[in-house]
Amino acid sequence: MTAPDGSELGTGTVGVEFDEGGLTFTLSDGATDFIVGDGFDITVEPYTHTFTMTRACKPDALLELKGQRVASPTPDARFRRYVGAMVRDFSWDMMSLQQNFVFNLLMAVQVRPHPTVAFDATPTKLGKSRAMAAKAAAYDVEGASTLGDITGITLSVNLNPGPVALADGLVGYGAVLPGDIMFSGTLTALHRDGGLSQYADEHTSTPLTLYTESERGDASLAVNFPSVEYSEPPDEITGKNGLSRTYNFEAHYADGDDPVTIVLTNNVPYLVAP
Repeated sequence: MTAPDGSELGTGTVGVEFDEGGLTFTLSDGATDFIVGDGFDITVEPYTHTFTMTRACKPDALLELKGQRVASPTPDARFRRYVGAMVRDFSWDMMSLQQNFVFNLLMAVQVRPHPTVAFDATPTKLGKSRAMAAKAAAYDVEGASTLGDITGITLSVNLNPGPVALADGLVGYGAVLPGDIMFSGTLTALHRDGGLSQYADEHTSTPLTLYTESERGDASLAVNFPSVEYSEPPDEITGKNGLSRTYNFEAHYADGDDPVTIVLTNNVPYLVAP
C-alpha cells in the first residue's frame, strides 16, 4: 500500500485486516486470485473533527514508562504507571523546522507495586504525517489577511492558570478566573504601516486563525480565536530581511463571541471529543 506521494504505508495479506497509515480494511479472498501487477486505488474522503475549547477541556491520561529491574536469573520488565497525569500547559512553535510541541505534565498517583504487564500491549496506531513550517499560516480573514507578512508563529495554552492578566479589548486588562484556559502567543511580521502595527497601537481586537498542514497535504489543523488583542512591541533589526517586530497576543472573550475551536481534518473517521 503506497500513499499518493509514493511513500509506503505498509504491506498486507488477503483475508487479513490491514491497519496502517490511518486506513483499516480487509480484502476478501474471492474466486479469482490476485496476480503480480494487479492494483487498485482507494479514495479516502477527509474527515473534519471540531473541538470546542471550554473549561471542561482539561485532559488527563494514564502515563506508563517501561523499564527493567535487575533480578535473578533474568531482568524483569517493570512499568512505572501514573494514573491521572494532567497536561498543565503546552506550547507550539509553528515556524520551526519540526513544528516543536512541548508539554508540561503534572504527575498524580503512581501505581505501586510497579506492574509487570503493559496496560495496553496492542495500542491503536494512527498514521503519521509530518507537519511542515512552510505550510504554517496566521490570518484574520482567510484568503485576505490584513495582518501582514508573518515570519514567526508561537502558541501557548495554559490549562489551569491562576488569576492573571488577560487582554479584554478595553483599556488595561481584565482577569482570568482560576480554572480558565488561557491562550497566548506571538506573531512576528515584517514591519509596515497598518496591519498588526496598527492593531497593537490602537488596541484593536481581531479574529485570528493559526493553521498548518502535513507535508503530504492529507491532514490539517486550525486553531480559531474569535478575538485576540496585540501588544505594542519594540522594533528589532533582523539583518537582510529588514525591520521585523514580534507582537504578543492574548485571546479574550467579547460579548457575542463564539468559543475557541480547534479543527482537525484527516482520514480518520472518528475521534473522541474532549
